[in-house]
Amino acid sequence: MLVSRMITDITIGPFHIEAMLDSGSERSYISETAYNRIQGNELQELSPDSTSTVGVILADSASTYTRGGAPFELELDGKTILTWLSVLPGLSIPVILGLDFWQSTDVHVESKIATWYLGGNSTKHQFRSRTNKTKPLTLNALSSSERSELMIFPLRQQTGKEVIKHLRGVLTHWGPVKQIISDMEKSL
Repeated sequence: MLVSRMITDITIGPFHIEAMLDSGSERSYISETAYNRIQGNELQELSPDSTSTVGVILADSASTYTRGGAPFELELDGKTILTWLSVLPGLSIPVILGLDFWQSTDVHVESKIATWYLGGNSTKHQFRSRTNKTKPLTLNALSSSERSELMIFPLRQQTGKEVIKHLRGVLTHWGPVKQIISDMEKSL
């Protein structure tokens, strides 16, 4: 499925990375895969932030946690922009530039002609079509260790109570699953 997005290419250190400007995101994020690729180019070590301690509410109201965040200098349109990026496992786009970025760079959108630009800059960017390859959220929002644990568990050989016990142990932080597990327990 093709969708139009505000996609751009940014540079962090020697790395060129695809980023999406997202007006629905309060904060800016980097995928775990992209972070692992550019690790060492942050201005200070990854540290806990509110997204790693309080959590993140995703677009579908599911919640998850990041690995923390760090400040990065990213380059866009010839400008060096100091931006805090939180590492979000399962993110399907390398970098999401949220409202924190929009406010600090004065992003302008011209929706009638499908362009956007940074304040004080004449470079206009066209919206780009991108194939939506998002994995199902049920796996996308899980950490790699949680996915591994969930996939190796032989569900068909277990009783309902054993399955619930396993899910509770593996998915302890994921809000929607807590409610599902609670509902399952009530029905047993």
